[in-house]
Amino acid sequence: STVDIGDATSNVIAISGSNAITALGTITAGARRSVRFLGSLVLTHNPTSLILPGGASITTSANDTADFLSLGGGNWICLDYTYRSSGKPFDPALADFAIVYPNGGSQASPATVVANSRYVVNNPFPGFRVMCKAEIFISGAWFDPGWWTTNDSGNLAYGVRAAHIENPDRVIVQTGLSAVAVRGSLSGGAGGEISSAASAPCRVQVWKLKGLI
Repeated sequence: STVDIGDATSNVIAISGSNAITALGTITAGARRSVRFLGSLVLTHNPTSLILPGGASITTSANDTADFLSLGGGNWICLDYTYRSSGKPFDPALADFAIVYPNGGSQASPATVVANSRYVVNNPFPGFRVMCKAEIFISGAWFDPGWWTTNDSGNLAYGVRAAHIENPDRVIVQTGLSAVAVRGSLSGGAGGEISSAASAPCRVQVWKLKGLI
């Protein structure tokens, strides 16, 4: 159905009812409307006339809010959608978590990474942007080793870092030129005042984000 927010005399609108919304009416391009939903209904995504965040339809809840911008010709884009204060149920299609093991390792048998090396791992959530944190295993514990560099006596670098690249869609693990760990007071790592380590078992924590690549 069409809810003609373009014809509304106010820029702030409350929408009630439960019928699915497929259109928002017509108004000059550039007009904006702030909407509060009073109940549950479906906002139906359309790539031309009703463009929604993530390119997917949204089921509203009472007190959800949205900001819409008219593109003219009856076409609208949702600039922002905010779920009610009690929060939206977790949807693993939008966010998730995994642990990957570089250099051919596994949870049962984590592989060792060595200094001055680069390792490439498939993104466990293909097509999604991810955040990554590298950890190493020393003295019975997994921890982020941090990163420390100095050129006081040559080019020295200690630590392990992981990051996502989009093309190709991979997780990259890079170790320091000199070692994979050094004492925490230098590196900011969580392992404490450990001795410098040239190698250690490694894993990468990976958080899937909402945005598609």
